[in-house]
Amino acid sequence: MNAPGVNVNPGAPSSGHHWGRSFISNLFWATWGEAVTRVLKVLQIFFVVRWLGPKNYGEFVFAFSFVTVFSILFDSGLVITITREMARDPDNGSLLGDVILLKALLGGIGFAAIFIGSTWITREPLIRNMILVLGLNQFLGEILNLSYGIFRARMLMKYESFIRIGQAILLFAAVMAALFIFGSSLSVAVAYLITTAVAVGALVFAGRRFFQSLQLTPRWRALARLMRIALPLALAGGVSSLYMNIDAVLLGWWKSMEAVGWYDAADRLNSVSLLPLSLLLLVALPAFASLSTQVDDDFRRRWNTWSTALVVLAVFTAVAILARAPEITVLIFGSKFGAAVPVLRIMAATGLLIYLYMPSYQALVIFDRQNALFIALAVALVVNVALNVYLIPIHGIEGAAVATVGTHGVILIELCWLASVLTPLKPVNAPITSALLACAVSGLAAFAVMRADCFRTLFVAIPIGGAVYSAILWALLKVTSGRERGWTFSFSNYWA
Repeated sequence: MNAPGVNVNPGAPSSGHHWGRSFISNLFWATWGEAVTRVLKVLQIFFVVRWLGPKNYGEFVFAFSFVTVFSILFDSGLVITITREMARDPDNGSLLGDVILLKALLGGIGFAAIFIGSTWITREPLIRNMILVLGLNQFLGEILNLSYGIFRARMLMKYESFIRIGQAILLFAAVMAALFIFGSSLSVAVAYLITTAVAVGALVFAGRRFFQSLQLTPRWRALARLMRIALPLALAGGVSSLYMNIDAVLLGWWKSMEAVGWYDAADRLNSVSLLPLSLLLLVALPAFASLSTQVDDDFRRRWNTWSTALVVLAVFTAVAILARAPEITVLIFGSKFGAAVPVLRIMAATGLLIYLYMPSYQALVIFDRQNALFIALAVALVVNVALNVYLIPIHGIEGAAVATVGTHGVILIELCWLASVLTPLKPVNAPITSALLACAVSGLAAFAVMRADCFRTLFVAIPIGGAVYSAILWALLKVTSGRERGWTFSFSNYWA
């Protein structure tokens, strides 16, 4: 069934090479910006975790997770909304002033909710102060996020990259200074706030003429239109933040801050496997949204290519984590975090599931099905809370990890079904299914190689395993591509 309002015309002309060049150019800048910021963040977390230790780091994570639970009020779905609307029609840039007004209002409400909640969630003054500092940091950070949405809509990722790299360098320096001078979790939170404030100030100063030209007078029809589009996205984002952070909050509530530190360390390591996904998502949404009014064969081929690439990355990263989790954990965080190894292995399945369902998630956003997305994620939130409440008291951090995997499994089933029914795309089709089966076979071979006794270090095991994975996968896909009508293994054909 085709989505209403979508012109499905297989014979319509494609935007061709211009779209492909824009996608590759923006992917380059996104990769450069994301690579630098991620490297600095990994180094930063390495120092923070080792310096603070499980307990103090757990306190920081607890405060950060509690603040993130309220992200629904800070973001409110407005960044994705303005990105999508400006990508579809440049004239929708006139909505920017209305977006700023809404974000300021809702951000104030969010900070007030954090202040009230901090008095209830903990009696520790240190943790309460961290919550307030990080809440203010989140409020200011939404200004930066809004600017990123504009750059993505205009396919000008290089400007976002410049800002993010500058902020990452400043944050790394500020956190290192906080650790060496004060050595406390609160000082790290203050470093976050100072860095964000400086970045926002620089952005406002550089774009002062632009900001002066904005119309900040409330336009009630425009505000109503924005809220109609953004509210389901905000609710979807809100429930996502809840099921992604409620486990750390419950662990701190029922178990200990040390358990929170171990759990988040494993989660941080697993998040590194999602780096390729985050790079692709930065450019995929505006790129596909710009073509979403005309879903033809070229659109579907490109979508299948993107989905297939995510499957390939998903299986390999999961296999690498499963095979060498102990070495990865001890190398990055030290022997004090050995308790995080079982959690990391369980969370490898989480990364795999996120890769698999993200195309369906984006399809529902692109084709204006955010209401269905919210309902699906709300169901997942209920599942997540129920699993955490049952498993954490019995199994601790491993129970929280199992609850996370179960939640993302539910999301995968829901989103694939919704995307197949409500959009003109089919998440489960012959090319993607063939790729998944080929990756599974290749992944088993790569896992055996990575676990072999002859490879004593992960720096040898993972590259050799990757070579085996790539070779077997290429052979299998080459054979499969000849059997699937309308599908060829040449990725270059998809982006032409």
